Amino acid sequence: MNKPVQPQHEDLRISQLYSYHILDTEEEEEFDFITDMAAKICDTKYATVTLVDRERQWFKSRHGIEATETPVSLSICATAIKTSHDFFEVPNIKIDPRFRDIPPVLGDPDIVFYASYPLITEDGYALGALCVADDKEKSLTQEQRKGLKSLSAQAMRLLELRKRNFELKQNQTYYHTLIENTHGSPYRSLDDENQTFVFLTKGFEIITGHPVADFLNNPQKSFKDIIHHEDLKRVMAVKAEAIRENKTWELQYRINHSSGFLKWIDERGKTFYDELTNKIYIDGIILDISFRKNEEALFKNIFDNSQGLICIHDFEGKIIKINVAAAESLGYELDQVIGKNLREFLNEYDYPMIERYMSEIKNAGRHKGILRLKSKSGTNKYWAYDNSVAEFGGIKDMIVTNSVDITDKVRMEKTLKATEERLHLIAQTIDDAYYVYNVNQGKYEYFSPNSEKVIGVNLDFFSGGKNFNDTFVHEEDKLKCKEAAKNLLNGTAFNIEYRIVLDGQVRWLNEKAFPVVSQNSKETRYAGRVTDVTQRKNIQFELENTKEILEQASKTARVGAWEVDLIEKKIHWSDMMKEIHAVPEDFQLEFDNSLSFFKKGFNRNKASEALDLLIKKQKQTDQELLIVDANGKEKWIRLIGKAEYKMGSCIRLYGTVQDVNDIRKKTSELIKTKQQLESILSELEDVVWAFKLPTYKMLFVTPSVERFFGVNSNECMQDPEFWTQFIYEEDRYIIEEIGLELEENNGYEKEHRIVTKDGSIRWVCHIGKVIFDSNDTPIRLDIKMSDVTKDKEFEKQLIAETNRANAASKSKSDFLANMSHEIRTPLNGVIGFTDLLLKSDLSHLQQQYADNANTAGKSLLNLINDILDFSKIEAGKLDLEMVESDLHEILYETLDIIKYPAGQKNLEIILDIPPTLPNQFLIDPLRLKQILINLLNNAIKFTEKGNVTLQVVPEFTVENNCKLHFSVIDTGIGISEEQQKKLFKAFSQADNSTTRKFGGTGLGLTISNLLAEKMGSHINVKSEEGKGSTFYFTVNTEVIVTQSRNELANKAVKRVLFVDDNAEVRSITKKHLESWGLECYTAGNGFEAFKHLTGNLDFDLALIDYHMPYVDGIQVISQIRKELKLDASMLPIFIMSYYSDGEKLKTPMIKLKINQNISKPLNYADLFDEIENLNQDVAQNQQPQPLQEQKLSGEFTVLVAEDISMNMLLLKTLLGNILHKVRVIECGNGQIAVEKYLAHDVDLIFMDVHMPEMDGLNATQNIRKIEAKTGKHVPIVALTAGALKEDQQKCFEAGMDDFLTKPIHPASLKSVLEKHLELKDSGDHAIDQESNSERKLSFNKVKLMQLIDNYQPLLKELLITSRDLIKKIEAIKSMLTNLDREGVKANAHYIRGASQSMAFDVLAELSEAMEMSALKAKEETLVEIFGKLESEWSRLDKIILEEITNIADE
Repeated sequence: MNKPVQPQHEDLRISQLYSYHILDTEEEEEFDFITDMAAKICDTKYATVTLVDRERQWFKSRHGIEATETPVSLSICATAIKTSHDFFEVPNIKIDPRFRDIPPVLGDPDIVFYASYPLITEDGYALGALCVADDKEKSLTQEQRKGLKSLSAQAMRLLELRKRNFELKQNQTYYHTLIENTHGSPYRSLDDENQTFVFLTKGFEIITGHPVADFLNNPQKSFKDIIHHEDLKRVMAVKAEAIRENKTWELQYRINHSSGFLKWIDERGKTFYDELTNKIYIDGIILDISFRKNEEALFKNIFDNSQGLICIHDFEGKIIKINVAAAESLGYELDQVIGKNLREFLNEYDYPMIERYMSEIKNAGRHKGILRLKSKSGTNKYWAYDNSVAEFGGIKDMIVTNSVDITDKVRMEKTLKATEERLHLIAQTIDDAYYVYNVNQGKYEYFSPNSEKVIGVNLDFFSGGKNFNDTFVHEEDKLKCKEAAKNLLNGTAFNIEYRIVLDGQVRWLNEKAFPVVSQNSKETRYAGRVTDVTQRKNIQFELENTKEILEQASKTARVGAWEVDLIEKKIHWSDMMKEIHAVPEDFQLEFDNSLSFFKKGFNRNKASEALDLLIKKQKQTDQELLIVDANGKEKWIRLIGKAEYKMGSCIRLYGTVQDVNDIRKKTSELIKTKQQLESILSELEDVVWAFKLPTYKMLFVTPSVERFFGVNSNECMQDPEFWTQFIYEEDRYIIEEIGLELEENNGYEKEHRIVTKDGSIRWVCHIGKVIFDSNDTPIRLDIKMSDVTKDKEFEKQLIAETNRANAASKSKSDFLANMSHEIRTPLNGVIGFTDLLLKSDLSHLQQQYADNANTAGKSLLNLINDILDFSKIEAGKLDLEMVESDLHEILYETLDIIKYPAGQKNLEIILDIPPTLPNQFLIDPLRLKQILINLLNNAIKFTEKGNVTLQVVPEFTVENNCKLHFSVIDTGIGISEEQQKKLFKAFSQADNSTTRKFGGTGLGLTISNLLAEKMGSHINVKSEEGKGSTFYFTVNTEVIVTQSRNELANKAVKRVLFVDDNAEVRSITKKHLESWGLECYTAGNGFEAFKHLTGNLDFDLALIDYHMPYVDGIQVISQIRKELKLDASMLPIFIMSYYSDGEKLKTPMIKLKINQNISKPLNYADLFDEIENLNQDVAQNQQPQPLQEQKLSGEFTVLVAEDISMNMLLLKTLLGNILHKVRVIECGNGQIAVEKYLAHDVDLIFMDVHMPEMDGLNATQNIRKIEAKTGKHVPIVALTAGALKEDQQKCFEAGMDDFLTKPIHPASLKSVLEKHLELKDSGDHAIDQESNSERKLSFNKVKLMQLIDNYQPLLKELLITSRDLIKKIEAIKSMLTNLDREGVKANAHYIRGASQSMAFDVLAELSEAMEMSALKAKEETLVEIFGKLESEWSRLDKIILEEITNIADE
């Protein structure tokens, strides 16, 4: 059932329903009486008072029904109240499409009839309905309706009464609680002299202390008696005036409480005239405000007499009230302050502060701080305040300040702060920490500010009672520190150095402490200073380490020290000195022989000369000389000498001797190596240089720099960036790029141009690399620059050659495209007209001629396709389209294509696939089929007898990956090894005789192998002359669906006999049959079949091959029927034959009652279905013939632009054959096509691409420009003989929607027509029962008849009623004139709902578009949609009238 349409204001209706507080209440007799009466009056089995909320329909009362509620989606009542606010009746629910499928109709209770009157509130909302129902079809009489309506009104009155009672009880409870809980006492009194009370509450007694009974209805006792005598006259005068003028009064006055105390009363009242009694009453309330009054008095006393500074001001800063203390603090009288603005008492530089104060207290409600004010004398006053926002005197948002004058405190604090800052500054400038320790109190009284920094310990430690010595002092120094502390107690100061350990780190401290005795106090204190000497100690340790290191270094570097005392004439040598000279440790050199170890001659003379200069002229010496050690070995040493003078005379010589013998050897070797390297570098063509990092000091540059740049190498050594001056102007950006790549990658490689000194431009390859040391620190940049000008020139030539090759390739493609077009255009006529000719009545000879011509045309087309495919692959323009594909379907379609030529040669085609082969794989179905067809056609072509097998073997790898092994095996002529080498070469065959005998271009295998290579494989061949060939390849793919066929559901077939002379076919088919759960027996001929059939086994089905040697299948079946007496009911039989055998088997099949003719090669999917659907009672007398092709229904106008009259005639003929009714507009070129398009309303355009004057591409572009303005779009299909992908792309870019390649195949044409034409009805009305269920129809009669169970009377009534929709359409037209968008939307909604119910598909769609666009779309858009809607109604109305007439005639 359709969900009830939600009316507007549904939320308000639900809200009204909830306000009655009726849902889920107990049963009530009053409502039960109404349902009982309704059932009796209407003579029905069921009656309910039903209320409907969002989710359910709930029964307040029910007669004959057990359920208390049902979901609203299954509610008839919900539909009733949302459809009509009046009587609602359904005589027979079962034929009403709105309710036919809901449970109350289908189940228990079995409701057939339903009627109701809604329960409508005073505001017009339907809460539910009084419903009656029965299990028989009926209709209420006028009297019954009248009675039901009265009962419905009575039920609604009960609901209203119940609601008012509920509200009254709520109000009574509310007012009672209000009166009891209020702090006042309401009253009512007479308007007499004493104003006698007639109503009082207990609150009166609480307020006055007097019993209520003393005053209530007692004219002798007046409230005036307890009013304070000072207030009585005023109170009575105000009340008398208000009563006289009929106004309200508000009074505050005192009364005498029964206890003798005074109480403050707030009274408010007004006179009330009672129309029923014709009396005037005084109504009022008295409130006890004593507490508030007392608080006000107390506040005033505190405010006036408080020593605190109290001020009240608003958010503008205006001072409302201030106490005396606050005014005097500023030196003013009260009247000089009140009314002034707070800002008048501020210094100008404090204005921003007061603005921030106002903002913050407004947001937070409270604020604390110190306010600086300017006193009358001009001095600053400081108030510490704690302010809050409060209500004062009935005025909200007042700021009450509570302050204290802290001026003196602030001034004192400033003085102290200045003193502290000075002391703090002094303490901070001293690196030491100072402390004072009170011995008597056992605590530290003072630490200087930097103490924590110096000592390294948080100062809180010293107040925690722990011992510093035990906690932090190094273990080796603890005893020293304890002894010092002990001596200090005895009055002895100390100065010690010790270590402390903090977080594992050692720190050295120097501490000095001494006792301090106060003259005025008996307390003893220690004063101490602590200095961090860690750095000094570390330096000391480092110096000691350095000395040790130097001594070690001396040994390592073989440096010895010497000294000559010229006064004492003594020579001192270090141990290393003795080791260098190879003398013993106790050796002592004599003063007179001091130069004896220097080699005689030049070296000893140089040493003597150096020492003389050192003594006489203080000239230091540093030179390398040869010595001869004690063992007679020559050594190179470095002699360094200095002199010490005293009073102008040299008194001492000292210095070092270093053993540099090894260094001299290595230096010599390095010099030799350097010379060799310089020799090599001088021959280099490339320039290599390096500079040091980070100093950018040039280290070297090869001599080739002079040849390379024409610049001197010495100049380059002065400037590490010498190369930048030679960069070609347009390439100077390369400098910045090199810098960036060095930063990011520590190297670069660039190609750019340079201009040498002689002005020549050269291309260079420029490479640089940063060199790092062992610590990853960059130390050097190595650079090489090579001349690549010749390489660049070669590259330029290569590009030119490539461009020429590409141009040649394009010329070839253009030639192929033109060749394709020129050949396909006449082929279009040849194949098209011979196809038509073959379908006409021809003599046998004519049939043969036409068939030969058609075959020749198609062969030529295949040849062109092969050439184009080869060209695409060769040019790399053929791409695979990997899609999810049904492999079984590909294989069967492939075999369907080749089975006819195989049948003509009586060749057995065998499909060998395992039963478990999955269906869905990720492959290119078109190209796989192309390979298989080519291989199979070749096998058939070269096989004269025997069979051709297509074998597929899956090999599953990981997850869903799979290898598919394809093999095509034949029993043909075979191929020699020599011939196999030529197989995959383009335009070649095994030998020339093959071409002469079998024909072909020699491209087929080449193309197939190239396609296989694109799939990641290649085609292999195994063959032997005279024994046949096997072509095989493998495709890597992905399994999408692994499910294979299940067992047969037809349990009537259990045992099958399969008869075929081919053992391979028997083996393969047996596996498939057994995988379906069948028991299969096989036979190789009729004799074996008879043995099985005459045995003890009963067979449910026999499959028998027609082509068997000696005794064919028909003969075997004839013997089975006649001799074994097994008719079709006892043994159903399928005969298996070639496709070409169908005609000659018709008569035998009828005669022998053969159930089915199964074409070979066997399609196992079809065989499965045939066995599954086997009906043993009905024999199929002939091979199933395809249904006669039906013309596509509808009436269309098609524009055809074609300059060749033959092609025009062919396309017109094909259109007439496919479409039921078509008008063809003929155009000879693109210009005429554009003109005809403008003049006619066409449904589809066929546009030839190549035409004179204006071609199809330009014509399409012109049409699309026109449509851009009109908003219209007519599909355009390209007609071209160009078969290349580029041709198709040009058509789509021009704006065409589809593409047909010449010659045009009828099936392709039909597919295009079905895709682009909205098929219309070709019969008497717009119903097309054969059309696709997804198509939109003006009147979908099939759908409506299904909804109403094919009930013709109801159909007629619905159709008659539907014609009222014209009123809604006219209403929309009127509303569009006034642009009443809400009205348009509402009426469109109505039409949509009705159209959906009536199966007016197109009208429903258009009205929905109108509804969705009504509120926001432009006016012209709405007018356009309405035009379509009005046009559709005009068409639909004719259909409706015709349908009504047809029903009447029936």
